[in-house]
Amino acid sequence: MPTPYRSNTAGLPIASSTHLAHLHLAPSAKAHALSPTKDRADPAYIAHSTYSFELFTVESKDVLAEHWLEEHERERQWVEGWDALKAAVAWGDRGELMVAAAELARAKLGSA
Repeated sequence: MPTPYRSNTAGLPIASSTHLAHLHLAPSAKAHALSPTKDRADPAYIAHSTYSFELFTVESKDVLAEHWLEEHERERQWVEGWDALKAAVAWGDRGELMVAAAELARAKLGSA
């Protein structure tokens, strides 16, 4: 029987991982083909896609699926510790927001 995974895009086995926190939900800058406007400030704007950033603990790198749905589009990055996590998420125009979200997750979890 195939291993049940939390996400087709990450190949993360349910039995070997724990969801810690939702970090951020980000709509893409590209408008959906049926969006009535391309202006992101317009309330009628419909994003092409939405990205959800989640924080999990994983027993070890070895439990991750070798191949996953979007392996040619997405890159996995293994991090250990809060400082490494903050460094990994601090990129692009949402870097500060993602670092703040990681800090909030850390505070909620009571981790040092």
